[in-house]
Amino acid sequence: TTYPVLPTAGRAQVRIFNPRDCQLPITINNQSILLEPFGIWSDKDIETIGNVSLPYTADFSQCGGENNTSGAITAFENQATSYVLEESSFYAYKDYVNKTKSGNPAIRVLTYSRVDSNVVTKVELLGVDFVFETNGTEITKVGEFAPGRYEVKVNGEVVDKI
Repeated sequence: TTYPVLPTAGRAQVRIFNPRDCQLPITINNQSILLEPFGIWSDKDIETIGNVSLPYTADFSQCGGENNTSGAITAFENQATSYVLEESSFYAYKDYVNKTKSGNPAIRVLTYSRVDSNVVTKVELLGVDFVFETNGTEITKVGEFAPGRYEVKVNGEVVDKI
């Protein structure tokens, strides 16, 4: 079995997701990163007591947006926090990276829409009776499943297998 790296006292974790179909160059805390399309960057060992602000600059021009947008995200002690950077702000949520009590796999869905926050996205796993529904940019609750292979449907269309 494998165990996740959990946040601890004196340490924080940050994850940044790129939900776009384009590369997103960012500089965070003086570190240059190229987030691949639909990619993730993480730092699971940020030293802090309380919280620490992490300045960033993001170049959204490869995604049809602004060049060199700046801001700051926060890393909280003893917590995993995930972010989606947007041109004028960011979307953040407290993440739970621990293993499920049963040890079964679990997923959650992060949807991103810069067009319309009223658009409903429906994600289904074929073979189990669980549907994730979101509006705009949103995170779902965790869904726990028996180990296996599942087809993933988004708005009625099979898009992948997990």
